[in-house]
Amino acid sequence: MLKRNIAIILVLLVTLFIYFPSLSYHFVGDDYVPLAKIATSGNLSQVFAFYYPSMQGASCYFRPLQWVPYMLGYTMGGLPLPPDSAWRAGHFLIFYHMMSLVFHLANVLLVYLIAVFIFKSAVSGALSALIFAVHPVNSEVVCWVTAVGDPAFTFFSFLTLVLFARFYLSESKACAALYYLASLSSFMLALLSKEAALCLPFLIILAAIFIHSTREIPIDKKKLLSWTGYFIIVALYFLLRRALLPQATSPWWELIVKSPDKIFKLSYYLKDLVLPSDLAFLKSFLYYHHLMPLAIIAALICGGLFVYFIIRRARKSPLLAFSLLWVMIGLALPTLGIFAVARRHLYFPLLGYSIFLVALVSFLKKKYLVIPILSLVIAFEIGTSLERNNLYKFSGEIVRDGLFELKAELPQISPGSYVYLVGLPGIIRNTPAFWAMTEEKINFLYKDKNLPVFCLSTVTFTEKGVKESEVSFLDDFTFTQSMQTGLDEAIRVVGEDNQTAVSQWVMDKTAGYQFKILQKDTMGEVAKVIFKLDRQLLAAKQVYIIGFKDGRVKPLRVIKPKG
Repeated sequence: MLKRNIAIILVLLVTLFIYFPSLSYHFVGDDYVPLAKIATSGNLSQVFAFYYPSMQGASCYFRPLQWVPYMLGYTMGGLPLPPDSAWRAGHFLIFYHMMSLVFHLANVLLVYLIAVFIFKSAVSGALSALIFAVHPVNSEVVCWVTAVGDPAFTFFSFLTLVLFARFYLSESKACAALYYLASLSSFMLALLSKEAALCLPFLIILAAIFIHSTREIPIDKKKLLSWTGYFIIVALYFLLRRALLPQATSPWWELIVKSPDKIFKLSYYLKDLVLPSDLAFLKSFLYYHHLMPLAIIAALICGGLFVYFIIRRARKSPLLAFSLLWVMIGLALPTLGIFAVARRHLYFPLLGYSIFLVALVSFLKKKYLVIPILSLVIAFEIGTSLERNNLYKFSGEIVRDGLFELKAELPQISPGSYVYLVGLPGIIRNTPAFWAMTEEKINFLYKDKNLPVFCLSTVTFTEKGVKESEVSFLDDFTFTQSMQTGLDEAIRVVGEDNQTAVSQWVMDKTAGYQFKILQKDTMGEVAKVIFKLDRQLLAAKQVYIIGFKDGRVKPLRVIKPKG
């Protein structure tokens, strides 16, 4: 028994080696949405309020299972707040992270089972599972608590397919019925984890076609129509979502407009799936010479020709077609939808890529090259994964220490005060630190859900260290922010986009400020900006302007009310 399963056991041990340290990583980015609700109310049920009518429009999520790690973590480990030394020690973090790691390990095991079923080979199955296990896109999924929805929906989706295959191949009607009901139940749990599971009915059809093309089984008309049950579950899911979130909208028009944006997104996904490297020097050259659109189009054309060549050469191999279609169906919603580009969206399609890569290399005439080639790919993936894991560790430490230092410098904030955040360390090479729900971090710190907090800007930087901007006050209510910028170092202004012209005032009346971009670098990144706070709105308020200076998060200026 042990000898037969030694390959997958080794794969799971390698996975643990890479991701076990993530159990001690601190919170970053969106993590502070449920954490702020727990801190301000102390009521676990408040976590789920993130989904209900408090959110508006298309941004209203329905992912109940996504917040289970926070409820589990708070129940088992508590939630110390700065200046409690336990906040820095971080012993409680393991209870928040462990679900992500457990789901990932379970998914690796399911990939192995699926690949063994497809290849009819334990070696090919273990290689596919290893490529899936160590791919660098997993860093975002495993190291970031908020991203738990991706391994959760992927687990239930894989389980749905495994149970569907058992149902389809079962000769006993009673066993087939049990497998089918279990598969439908698992699909519902996948939908409750993340909306991306909506692609699963199409993959069920693909799986049925693949089974018939590779297994000699008699055609059963009832089983051929079994895919309809999954679309019924989709209908029930939308009815439930509509009942719980009546104000939520579904902007389907976004799926067919903004075609250039969709091309950019697809090219990013395919590039990071096949070549998960930042390619900083190439990016700098392409941006500087304004060649990025042409490079993306050329890459997509080359990729399309490659896929066409593979399909033409391997018509007799349904395995390559199955794995490629898996990738494309898995990428359909992230590419066409309104979601921002994120590496975690590649986690589910990664199964198709892992199987495709093993199948493609197996076509080599010189079979002795298979293991060396895959070994190089796996070694590169492990090295890149460890590097990206360290980025999450580094980002978590920045937020952890920043909140701790701010609470030491500013123990209390007067009720009714306004807080403006400027120049906080936001993103380190696509890894969130203070960026994303920045305001919630202040609400979490001071346990005040009614505190008006507005993030004006953050700074992007590299792993070499936090890039510090210069904030100069012209008077209490007017100040500039500037810094030397580069490809990975810039000021990120809330409300600014690539179309915001230099010297054009942009106003946010509800937040009581306006800004104007004064300078952009050659790549269109903000290098200097001026902010003006609304004097009339803030005249009777205490105002805190908090930023990053001398390596610490601290108040840059406190404006007391006049009179």
